[in-house]
Amino acid sequence: FLTITNFANILNQVSITAIIAVGLTFVILCAEIDLSVASIANVTGIAVAFFTLQPDYVNIANLPLAGPLAVLVALAVCFGLGMFNALGVTLIGIPSFIMTLAMMQIADGMSALFVRGQIAYTVPDIVLTLGSGSILGIPWIVIVAGLFLLVAHLVLTYTRFGRYVYMVGGNREAAEYSGVNVKFIIGAVLVIGAVCSGVAGMLGVAYFGSAQQNEFGTYLLDAIAAVVVGGTSLFGGRGGIGNALIGLLGLGVLDPFRSHLLDGRRRSEHFSRQRHGPDHLVQAADGLADQGGGFKAQIVGEAEVDVLGLGQFPGRGGADAALEVTMQLDFGHIPDNNPAYHCSIIIQV
Repeated sequence: FLTITNFANILNQVSITAIIAVGLTFVILCAEIDLSVASIANVTGIAVAFFTLQPDYVNIANLPLAGPLAVLVALAVCFGLGMFNALGVTLIGIPSFIMTLAMMQIADGMSALFVRGQIAYTVPDIVLTLGSGSILGIPWIVIVAGLFLLVAHLVLTYTRFGRYVYMVGGNREAAEYSGVNVKFIIGAVLVIGAVCSGVAGMLGVAYFGSAQQNEFGTYLLDAIAAVVVGGTSLFGGRGGIGNALIGLLGLGVLDPFRSHLLDGRRRSEHFSRQRHGPDHLVQAADGLADQGGGFKAQIVGEAEVDVLGLGQFPGRGGADAALEVTMQLDFGHIPDNNPAYHCSIIIQV
């Protein structure tokens, strides 16, 4: 357990949660809550893929744009959703719990509208590098998460805006009497939370290797838990980025799934190949079985292919440690009339 490799793996696994938790810290310090952070992350990740040219086997009617433009459009999506939250809370007076709960449903609906149940795989090069690349052996996603944490800490500790955030959360009425624009501060932190979630969503798509619906479903509670377990008060005015960092590391160590190179709840291993015949499906599934743990394979596809032999792979973990694997096959035709397939293996426990 006490190895550099394991600690690096924990940092890698909590990076996406950390970026979301940064924005959520601002919101909770103001004694507000944002239940839409995971859904905004999901729709932003899907949006950046939607506006990127996809391979022929991806059955999505998208609008390809240049890489930097696709990133800007995706950021505009999360910024717009954050503004919608801010306007609902500050101008209309809807409680943040209700407003962001509604936004969670809106963002989920937008995700469904973008991909319509399909899976997109290609993202702009800059997103791919930051989400899944590394420099000098350090994953870029860890560096980005560290920068978010550092900048947020400096803002909250050494800037007037940061002091106002604590004032609004500590005593809203006193902040108003002191001349603080309380509505502006509340709206600003909701936008910050949405933008942080959007960045996490884009990098998460590159990290997972795909953009699909419900990909970030568990991150809402994880991010809230990281902020609150670290010591930031849900009633506002107390806590900060240091507390969120403690909570992130604590959850990263305690969560057994984050202690392995394969995150069974979230990580998807995607095999994008053009092969001939079902034997390669066996090879792909065997590769997963070799990583430990038996699993069942369920084949979903429209072509008649003899894949009954893929029913079960015992693996080293035995039947009690079974993982359920769904292989979604998109069949096309290549010149020699053999079926070409795309195999997406999604691991869930």
